[in-house]
Amino acid sequence: MLHHKETNKTYHVICSCGQTYPIVKPDLIDQLTCGVCGKIIRINPETLIAPNESTTAIYRKLKNNPPMERIIEGVRLIKEGKWELAIPLFQSVINENKSIREAYYGLGYCYYKEKKYLDSLIFLGIAVYLGHPNAKTLFEKLKQILKIETADIPTKLDF
Repeated sequence: MLHHKETNKTYHVICSCGQTYPIVKPDLIDQLTCGVCGKIIRINPETLIAPNESTTAIYRKLKNNPPMERIIEGVRLIKEGKWELAIPLFQSVINENKSIREAYYGLGYCYYKEKKYLDSLIFLGIAVYLGHPNAKTLFEKLKQILKIETADIPTKLDF
């Protein structure tokens, strides 16, 4: 029987060799054996990946670091053209309810590079609101790409 994503959330367990395994109810099992290296994988916070959490190694390594360290690493990844790896780092800062304008700008920039212009506009708009010095230029460029008039954009954000 297939599980529907709406009814069951799929977690993943990661082995030290890098192999990941999907599990639906991690509270029902305490360990499993890796089919690649044969090691026993204990199900704990270090090996369990939540349903919407990134599985990239860089994210797993840095997810508990201070927000500015994750932002700095995200910027480094952007400079290498690896914005898909930077997105989870910026998103993790925002998910912690941190109003750090660099995280919003970084996420908006990554979405711009991925041609997800509406998502980019949203995060860059917040970065502009928070006073990021470079966000306004890219925000204006996106408005032109999306053919949005200034009158169409609300002037206040409700949080």
